Amino acid sequence: MKFIMYLFLLFALLLSCNNEKKYSEKEKNQKIVYNVLLDENGGDYEVFSMNLDGSDKTNLSTSPSVDWAYYTSGNKIYFISDRDTCASCFYLYKMNSDGTSKKRITDFKLSDSWLSSCKDGDELIVKPHASVDSVFYIISNDGDFISKLDVGMAYSSDPLYIDDGNKVVFRGSEHYSKQEEGYIDELYMVNRDGSNLRQLTHYPANDTTAKWYNYHAGPPQWFSGWNVISYISFQKGSYSIFTIDTLGQENEQISRDGYNQGWHSWSADGMLVFDGSDTSYNANYDIYLLMQDSIQPIRLTFDSLYEQAPMFVEK
Repeated sequence: MKFIMYLFLLFALLLSCNNEKKYSEKEKNQKIVYNVLLDENGGDYEVFSMNLDGSDKTNLSTSPSVDWAYYTSGNKIYFISDRDTCASCFYLYKMNSDGTSKKRITDFKLSDSWLSSCKDGDELIVKPHASVDSVFYIISNDGDFISKLDVGMAYSSDPLYIDDGNKVVFRGSEHYSKQEEGYIDELYMVNRDGSNLRQLTHYPANDTTAKWYNYHAGPPQWFSGWNVISYISFQKGSYSIFTIDTLGQENEQISRDGYNQGWHSWSADGMLVFDGSDTSYNANYDIYLLMQDSIQPIRLTFDSLYEQAPMFVEK
């Protein structure tokens, strides 16, 4: 399999220091956006950015609230925030990759969910808060309502456009809540019109290591270089990154066991950025970058802060 070398080599040196690297012009035009817990007691999450070598770490959101980036498109960052409203009342905002031109773009509350876009970033698919609706909303990148997508499941979250927006991959379950007996979240795919719902992932029945709060199938990401969907899953006592094709057949683990590799994102030219930690209780998460055609990740953060959910964005 084309993924098999990753199973043995990927993340082998997670604690490595930054290596000297010559970046292409395309790579130089990209930064990494990630989320940082600055004040746990005050509930202050901030959106930061940095260069691919870990330099120029900058707080972009600068608000004593929950600000969490869930998506980037071109040089735009989309983040949920409860600034200027009640605690955990999240609305969708966007800003430029340098933190300028912050703008609230929804007049309805959102769930704490990943989102996606198609049509060169002109159209977004989001998950409204349960008090608003139980289906996905399709909106413009300025927040104008376009349509709804009802996938017909008790639970649905983290929508991902693929196939130029003609299909949507999402996390779903036949149970409404993680705390319900029998809840298992899996990845599903559905056509844009809600037809042809299909389950893609199947959590191993003999794996009992996941707790009620762990992902069985975490938020999906798309890697066009392999034409696969990637996701995280808590198996054999830790989080690993897996890939699966759109038929639900080619399911591969691409990171090793025994270390948590979590939320991640791909660049169009094959770079992978992810957060990682050891498996100890309350372990600290840092950001790692795996360059295209490399086998050694570069560790980009070294402090005691929780740094998670990195993504690429254009300068």
